[in-house]
Amino acid sequence: MSIKQLEKLKKLEEYVKNLHYNPPKNKLNDNLRRREFLKNLWDYHVWPVMEASCKMSIEYGGDEDIIWLGAIMHDIGLIYTRKNHDISGGKLAYEILIKQGFGKKTAEKVRGIVLRHRCRREKPETVEEKIVTTADAIAHFAPAYYLGLAAIANEDYRGLMADNFKKLVSDYENKVFFPAEKIKLKKAAGEFKKVFMQKSVKNVHT
Repeated sequence: MSIKQLEKLKKLEEYVKNLHYNPPKNKLNDNLRRREFLKNLWDYHVWPVMEASCKMSIEYGGDEDIIWLGAIMHDIGLIYTRKNHDISGGKLAYEILIKQGFGKKTAEKVRGIVLRHRCRREKPETVEEKIVTTADAIAHFAPAYYLGLAAIANEDYRGLMADNFKKLVSDYENKVFFPAEKIKLKKAAGEFKKVFMQKSVKNVHT
């Protein structure tokens, strides 16, 4: 990777990070809890997805730049909306990358990652899409993210954790595309379940 390309990637990373730390002012982001959520999202979710994606790109191949960009941008839609952030995010990712000086082919590949990372309407097809989708699932198994989220969420804690635990089961079954990564996740899943159960029981008695 050239120094120029590295600088361009770092510039984009800082741009997206700033969007999370200082989100655009609108009705949705006027809420303090919402702003805290977006900052927490970058620190405890987007960044871990980037790290996991980078490690898997070494093991499973794929275009490292596309994977890195896809990881950075995969949840960009959440900055602007609560629903269908994969659809809005795909469009946003494409527009931002073009404005930041990336080529159309790169922007299209990253848009594909963002559109498919939730495995809702379309399933990942390329190795780059599968890596970021798998990394997204892996990052969902980090207790720190959910504990931080619960601290600022408006929802009832027990309901929030129960919903997310169901999501984890779905992620494990549907979003992990590499057998070796599923094996690694078994331990993480067990540890998360312990934290979930302990917190749930604690809440019942408080």
